[in-house]
Amino acid sequence: MLREPAPNLLLRLTERPFNLLVYAVFLIVAIWFVVRIAVPFGGRLTQGFAFYSASRLLYSGDYSDRVYEREFFQALVLADSFGEAEDIWGNPPPNILMLLPLAGLPIRTARVVWTALNIVFLICALSLLIWTFAPRAPLVLWLLIFSVALLFRPVISNFVFGQAYILMFLLLVLAVIGIQRQGNVIGGLSLGLALSLKLVGWPLTLLLIWLRRWRYLAVYALTVIFIALASLPIFGFSSWQAFMHL
Repeated sequence: MLREPAPNLLLRLTERPFNLLVYAVFLIVAIWFVVRIAVPFGGRLTQGFAFYSASRLLYSGDYSDRVYEREFFQALVLADSFGEAEDIWGNPPPNILMLLPLAGLPIRTARVVWTALNIVFLICALSLLIWTFAPRAPLVLWLLIFSVALLFRPVISNFVFGQAYILMFLLLVLAVIGIQRQGNVIGGLSLGLALSLKLVGWPLTLLLIWLRRWRYLAVYALTVIFIALASLPIFGFSSWQAFMHL
């Protein structure tokens, strides 16, 4: 009977303890993360949930381009949050549509739903990245990547302040996958949506030109143009003027 070489045997002996350590670390990080993002729901709403107030203004039928006036919008956020939060509005008009489905909910309920959606966005974004660029990655690598992501301060801030950068991250992941896998439609739509909502992802335009991805660029450009034109009957040209003059 052939014996296994000593180096391989040693590797297998150390593999199980390492895996157990990774599982334990991930469990601790996950629990800490849940507690960390749950804190705002037990106390002040904190600043940063401006999307809700902007969408609620449109939902109630009282929208005007005054959302871009600092004093007006700060007073609006204070009223919506019962004096607990304050913020300003500096996003493109189409961004107001992002939280419109939640605008009819109480602000705390909307925060909980938005937080849950962001968790889904984060899981999807990281999973797509791993599946695309490391399809044979073992479970421990998945857990390590997720642990690092949950400890990343910008990720934590996104959840604590109710921001939309996890959604932007997901859209950019889809855009990059579209470049890597010749997915012109999904990539162009995702990049166009990211640019229209938060003006993020535009440097990828230079990469697309350098790679001569003309179909991708066409879908991307048409998405941006369509969203901008479709927003005019809703927000009017004056909102775009107000946004451009920030």
